Amino acid sequence: ISREQYLYRERRFGSFSRTVQLPVRVQGDRADATFTDGVLTLRIPKAEEVKPRQIRINAGDSAASGNGTQASS
Repeated sequence: ISREQYLYRERRFGSFSRTVQLPVRVQGDRADATFTDGVLTLRIPKAEEVKPRQIRINAGDSAASGNGTQASS
């Protein structure tokens, strides 16, 4: 194939960079990358989901808990 017949060049030469925004939270400090046979493979573990937890609420005096009297208008 002559140079004029190229429609698209699959591989580029020289340095390049690309930024990809990930759709989920990840553990970036545990990322692993390999480059083998022209293929870049990235492995980035997902971050753990925040687990729901219960928070105990201690009742205070009656004014703070809403049991006090209210002024009428």
